[in-house]
Amino acid sequence: MALEVPSPPAANIVGQQDERYHARINLDELVEYEQNIRTEVNPKYAEIKESIRVQGITNQLSVTRHPITRMYIPFAGGNTRIRILKELFAETGDIKYKNLDVVVMPFTDHLSLLINHFAENELRGDVSFWEKAKGILMVKRELESEHDRIISPTDVQKVAKAKGLDFSLRVLQLYLFATDKLAPVGPWLEFRSTQVSLSPTWSELEKICKLSGIENSDFFAAMQNCLQVTANELAAQVQSTGSSTGESPDQAVKLDVPQLTADMKGVAANLLQIETPILDDLLTIVSMEKGITSERFAALKHSAIEEVKSNSALGAMSAKDRAQAQQRPLIGAVSVVKKSESKSPQPGPKQSDPQAGATSPSDQLGSEVAAGLSASVQNQLMEILECLHLHNCIDISPDAPFGFFMDVPDGGIPVKSDAPGPADVFRTMQTGMWKMLASICGQFDLRMVQSMPDSSKWKRMVMAGVGPFEKDYEEVLAGHSFDGMPYVSALELSQLCMHPGCMKFIATLMAYKLRAYDTASERFHKDFQPLFSN
Repeated sequence: MALEVPSPPAANIVGQQDERYHARINLDELVEYEQNIRTEVNPKYAEIKESIRVQGITNQLSVTRHPITRMYIPFAGGNTRIRILKELFAETGDIKYKNLDVVVMPFTDHLSLLINHFAENELRGDVSFWEKAKGILMVKRELESEHDRIISPTDVQKVAKAKGLDFSLRVLQLYLFATDKLAPVGPWLEFRSTQVSLSPTWSELEKICKLSGIENSDFFAAMQNCLQVTANELAAQVQSTGSSTGESPDQAVKLDVPQLTADMKGVAANLLQIETPILDDLLTIVSMEKGITSERFAALKHSAIEEVKSNSALGAMSAKDRAQAQQRPLIGAVSVVKKSESKSPQPGPKQSDPQAGATSPSDQLGSEVAAGLSASVQNQLMEILECLHLHNCIDISPDAPFGFFMDVPDGGIPVKSDAPGPADVFRTMQTGMWKMLASICGQFDLRMVQSMPDSSKWKRMVMAGVGPFEKDYEEVLAGHSFDGMPYVSALELSQLCMHPGCMKFIATLMAYKLRAYDTASERFHKDFQPLFSN
């Protein structure tokens, strides 16, 4: 019994108490650190316990003394070992688990202690995304308590970095976003899906609702209800699977992120009193038009609603009438997109000036080539062309399936000027989108190229033969080809896939093309004739 009583301080302390020193302490004097970021049981708990049972504590604990309770607490990690030691002593009564040789570190402040534990767990790399997110929130709150004011994420990052916890500002903001917005499903969150899907979806939906005049508090409450429903379902799955206490919930049960984002969109559509497909169209437009105003958004919303009504009426028509109705005019913006870059008139008899208000030949051409693109899709096309600096690459052609084709302007495709992000990424998306549009429009097929005007540089490149074409194609589009057959590179495709607006628009055009196949439109060849024969 005497061995279980802690020795007097003078007997067990080596060195000064305002510096680090070695000591032998009783297990009863040692408690776990309450603000430890790890809330789930260590997945290696059983393995660590068996190691301590056989070998004892091989990695000496560093502790500090709480300034109020005077109990010893871990200085940086060690909660798992303390819990195991108390379990082993309760199970065996072996005194070797009772008295411990430790290193006592001087107590500085609560924030430093919190960050010490965070950094130790981060170093071990076995804590979940949600545990880290809650740890960052605790750091932020501790800072706010010290300074008695709201602390920005930038300030949190600076203080944490100065104390040895180095996160990028973007990562730190993602952790704070998760604790602020996604708390109901927190235990099931993962870094990648939160960063790529949930955070962008929340931001885009919040922006659209704000543009529609919906209060942030109403939007937040609706989303929290949606998240809570999902959390209840996940908790029920955890209970039904009987996962052990040593297993994190997100290890036993996975969050269905696509389903959750779909549910979030459904909630937002209900707030906006529109159908989900309309919301998807609006999300695409808003993602491309960063500075959109409430007035323009209202107009786009009204246009999208009217389009759905029109499509509903179209669906009730006979197949023949529907095919005719789909040949709607290509919006004027496309027919005039070349603006001052339009080609010089060809020699010939001078044409009389059109009367004021009359439809010009180019406008008539635009109205005749239709191809069934809706107004919202045409708007999306123009947004993408402007965003990627491809607006000078489009030409109207009555024989093209969609009424236009992609050409190479004099001087080549313009390079990045003021576009955000890295220049190489922008260029990859730019050339990739050009090639995707060209491919879907049909100009990788020789028959369409032959129908293009002789002034088209793309036509001149193809007609020059496979050798010169491959050289020019690589020079102006940073592209390669197999025996003259152009293709979209894997890098270009991956960059486009990472941009939801671009991929959605590509998928929309392909859907229009399939619809044209169904209506037996002569605009689209169902077979394929390569640009060059072998």
